[in-house]
Amino acid sequence: MFKRILFSYCEGIFTAIHVNIQCEKTSIDYVLLVSFQKGYHVTGRIFTLYLILLLSLVLPVSSFANEPNDNIYTENGLRWPIDASRFITSTFCEPRPGRFHAGIDFSTLGGTGFPCYAIDNGYIKRIKVNHAGYGKALYLQLPNGQIAVYAHLERFNDVLESHIRSLQEARGDYEVDIFLRPDEFPVNKGDVIAYSGQTGAGPPHLHFEMRHGMNVPFNPFRAGFFIDDTRLPYIRSVAIQPLDSDSEVESDMHPVVRRIRNGTTPEFHFYGSVGVSVKVVDLQDGGWHRLGPDRIEMYLDGELRHVTTMDSFKYADQRQSRMQYDFAMERNGLREYHNLFIREPNTLYLYDREHLHGIFNSAEIGEGSHTIDIAVYDFAGNVVMSSIPVVALSAPVMASASGNGPPRFPVEEIIGSSELDVDFEIQGTWMRVEASGVPEGVTDVEFYLSPLDVSHIMIPKRSGHWVGKANLPIESREKVTLTVIAANDDQSLAGYTEDIQLIGFPEDAGGTWSSPFNDFDVEISGRELWFDLVATVERLPQDSMTIAPVYSLRPYTHPFARPFDIYFHSTGDPWDTTAVVVYRDAVNGDNWYFLSNDLEQGGHTLHAQSLSFEDFSVALDTIPPEINSILPADGSRITTRRPEISAAVKDTLSGINLSECEVLLDGSPIIWMYDPDEKRIVIQLWRNLSRGEHSWAITIADNVGFVTSSSNRFVIQ
Repeated sequence: MFKRILFSYCEGIFTAIHVNIQCEKTSIDYVLLVSFQKGYHVTGRIFTLYLILLLSLVLPVSSFANEPNDNIYTENGLRWPIDASRFITSTFCEPRPGRFHAGIDFSTLGGTGFPCYAIDNGYIKRIKVNHAGYGKALYLQLPNGQIAVYAHLERFNDVLESHIRSLQEARGDYEVDIFLRPDEFPVNKGDVIAYSGQTGAGPPHLHFEMRHGMNVPFNPFRAGFFIDDTRLPYIRSVAIQPLDSDSEVESDMHPVVRRIRNGTTPEFHFYGSVGVSVKVVDLQDGGWHRLGPDRIEMYLDGELRHVTTMDSFKYADQRQSRMQYDFAMERNGLREYHNLFIREPNTLYLYDREHLHGIFNSAEIGEGSHTIDIAVYDFAGNVVMSSIPVVALSAPVMASASGNGPPRFPVEEIIGSSELDVDFEIQGTWMRVEASGVPEGVTDVEFYLSPLDVSHIMIPKRSGHWVGKANLPIESREKVTLTVIAANDDQSLAGYTEDIQLIGFPEDAGGTWSSPFNDFDVEISGRELWFDLVATVERLPQDSMTIAPVYSLRPYTHPFARPFDIYFHSTGDPWDTTAVVVYRDAVNGDNWYFLSNDLEQGGHTLHAQSLSFEDFSVALDTIPPEINSILPADGSRITTRRPEISAAVKDTLSGINLSECEVLLDGSPIIWMYDPDEKRIVIQLWRNLSRGEHSWAITIADNVGFVTSSSNRFVIQ
């Protein structure tokens, strides 16, 4: 059987032809990278020529894959968990939304059903079957106390599968989570315990973990499950960012990002306390997936100042991935940047904490030129280094507050002047203000926050653009007016005013803010905050999709330790049962997404939780869920006695409530599963159906109670 996968490589300039030749018991993987001009197409004849070339190069090319059957044990004697390939598609501690990737992913070359082996003697400690997440997962307890986890499985071995099916049938539910005694399912090293699949989320692959106990995953490469490779990792770009309101990089408060070219960048100028972040990529020999690094070291003038090693973490610290992979930069489109600095209360195991936390302060390191060297290692020990020149300044360029009192020109004078374009943003407890469209001839631009009664000088960044900064009191609970005035020596030339509702949330206490309209509350406790937060809230009119005002919370870049609470209150009758809390992504656009339909206070309050600031409102979900693409089609005649019986299901807003769905086969309930990637409900057929006519029916519900049903008949000839 031949499989061909064409994929883009290196921004479309390279195309790889991935040919998998599979016999009954062996799988040999061949990969060829062929350079094409953009727009060039591979014809069948060209593909045949390449296939002949590949077949003539079996031995050298197959070495890319480190043929599994020749190398089934690690150096310390553990059996490899799968022999489908030795290609790694994800590594330990890569970023996932709000968490780390807890293991390594083995490619199964687009297929399923490859045997998964016990890496050592032990027993099956836990079996968990979910519709989403890890799908079918198995936990193998090892003699040394470690646990090996196999996830996204198609099925377990016959003994385990029979046991789980009996539990599912007894409970009438696909989802199972059981812990087992050591004497129930003992295994020996090399036993087939399961078969690879694609249950849960993601394409076909084996997700494999190693854990100390149940809750501390560690890097499986440390147990010997790695492949020698010769490809160097590389540092794509570096960012330097100010870490407090008294600091700046290139005369600004934003991170400054530069591409690495020939191992270096133009020099950075900074003042105060700054941190360095890097985006790094590693590729395995013969592979095309972008993998994470093993270790990153950072030096200042030859002295080691920070070390990150992807060794292990506690599941309780998963949210702290937002401090390892810079959350604020991610929200601004700069993803997967490793922070090479440690800010409390970061308690991750990933760092060597003897090396000054990686934070550079201009006063400490001394005014003048310095060199930051960054070394990135992959899991095979390949290393790449880049040198970043920096200049520490003796004084800031951005001016701090110019003093108490009103601005030099009275606020009233901006009335009738031309209007400026002004944007502001808050990070932590500091505000950055940028004015654009500043007229020619302006010599001074300042902004003023009343009633805080402090004016601030702004500096020119480029033609027509000026920026300034201000500290905000954490005790802020009032509406302030931001005024920006552009002037020359004689008069005000342009201005801007805006009212802003500030809400301070101290990291040790948090707090609650209630709208003066009595229709909205936001509640943030101290345990949900790593850092002090000054937020803004704006009440906007309802739009065509909502039935309540829109509350816009900012800053959207703040990393929360845990979800915070929001409440929408009905000021009249209770909320309709189809009312749901929705959010609109603060970064990416106009669509509204379901968050919750948790009704409280006799239906007068809708409660929801969120891990980030967005636009929040209430909408009505009035559209029932849909059932489409039913297989077998109604009235169809088929020959197989275990046909695929499935249906595509979707819901427009609140989503499918799987706990309220039911599937009947020939009038009796039957176990089914939900594929979250394909959005299909699939019947699990464990036995052959009899020949003749059969019927099946499906009933699905959404999260506000709408129900949709469908049924059909088919004949097995």
